Amino acid sequence: MAFVVLVGAIVWAGNYYAGCKAAPDASKETVNFTVPDGASAGDVVDALESEGLINCSGFVGNLLMRGTGKTDQIRAGDYQLNPGMTLDEIVTVLTTAPKKIPTTSVLIRPGIASPRSPPPCRTR
Repeated sequence: MAFVVLVGAIVWAGNYYAGCKAAPDASKETVNFTVPDGASAGDVVDALESEGLINCSGFVGNLLMRGTGKTDQIRAGDYQLNPGMTLDEIVTVLTTAPKKIPTTSVLIRPGIASPRSPPPCRTR
């Protein structure tokens, strides 16, 4: 009898883990998600679960997050996440640095007046 209970518990735990690992239904629209500065991986997991982006928080959610190997790379900021994304896809978004914006250097030489500046004052 104890063996049957043990096997049942193992099967239940495996099904629960698989359900937590699966992505939720993609029926909702894009979710604006914010990772505050200094948030821990556990805080992020709890917030993701409360927004309906992952199925489980708590011990199993933290275990899945740690399984990604990127818990120390999560970046604070605002993100657009889609329900139906897997945890690995979400973590990839949360750990990827934003694209660099191209910049150009401009040299303004001293003494050259701009077209809108008033003419220089002359003293006699």
